[in-house]
Amino acid sequence: MKTLTILMDSRGTKDLETYLLTVNGVKDINIKNENDLEITINYNSNIISAKTIKMEIDLFFNNKTASLLAFDKHAGIKTKRYQITKTDICCEYCFRGMIDELFETDGVEKVESNFDIEKYNYGDPITITIDYDPNIIKDKDLKRLIESSDDTTIYLIRHSKPLEVNYTDTKDNLQCQNEKKPLSIEGEVIAKEKLNLDIFNNIDIVYSSNYVRAISTAKYLAERNHLEINIMDDLGERKFGITSWKEKPKDFERKQFLDENYKIGEGESQKEVKERMTSAITKIQNENKGKNIAIFTHGTAISYLLKNWCDIKIIEDKLNYSYKGKEILNGHFDYCEIIKLDFDDHNKIKNIERIAR
Repeated sequence: MKTLTILMDSRGTKDLETYLLTVNGVKDINIKNENDLEITINYNSNIISAKTIKMEIDLFFNNKTASLLAFDKHAGIKTKRYQITKTDICCEYCFRGMIDELFETDGVEKVESNFDIEKYNYGDPITITIDYDPNIIKDKDLKRLIESSDDTTIYLIRHSKPLEVNYTDTKDNLQCQNEKKPLSIEGEVIAKEKLNLDIFNNIDIVYSSNYVRAISTAKYLAERNHLEINIMDDLGERKFGITSWKEKPKDFERKQFLDENYKIGEGESQKEVKERMTSAITKIQNENKGKNIAIFTHGTAISYLLKNWCDIKIIEDKLNYSYKGKEILNGHFDYCEIIKLDFDDHNKIKNIERIAR
């Protein structure tokens, strides 16, 4: 014997109870008539399914006067929880359609929300909580069901801590040395720990610069999601244009931040890095509409890219990043720093936030 509870925006009647008791496999019913219609049904799952019971209820209401608002299939198994807050539900009909689709999706066992038909206005935050069987459905598939399929999320992730080595006897130039730096043992630990977040359970594709430390950081997330790492040179760090670190001026970073055209020799200016990174991100967006994307890159490259959307100031010798008046970061980027970018289907930025760890 199994149990199904559903909440519908209608008033229960004795006729509904009588009707359902005639359906083969339905054993008993409890109907509550408060603000909405709450129906709890015990049934023989060898004879009838939860989907068929809902279909019978839809037929009773002629598919017009009642819609599903929430449900609990009482699975009796260990489930995982996925929660999302949406501010783009255009109307009650869109919400109902989404809940109906979730009910029909195998592996979705329970759905609740704070949606109130009588009080809802477009733009109100609606929090939807979904309990699901991870052996049947993944949270990235749930995301596709309840979010606009063309919205894109990008996680900009700085590489982990590199290993400092002595290059005295190498013929590699400084740029090559910088690109070859591997992660330190501490860096490996940091990467493994900081990338162990639930938000990374639903990554669709992974990109990295061609720097060894970025690729070595990306491998943890790629392995977790059974994905390959896509290498893109344009995601690399700012090129200094010097042959030894002794040639780098002490005030180089500050000068370049204040003057977008400042650079040394054949190195890159702030403007050039920003344009390169922006072009790379746009290409990635256009090729991966509606996906969750992880991009492993570098601190200065991320900083200059964020200038497209953020207000960045120097306050007490620290960089202060804010988006729409909200502070994102005050200070330097930590190893494995994570910045989340949300874009609409026209590649227009919707939100920027720092993922704290």
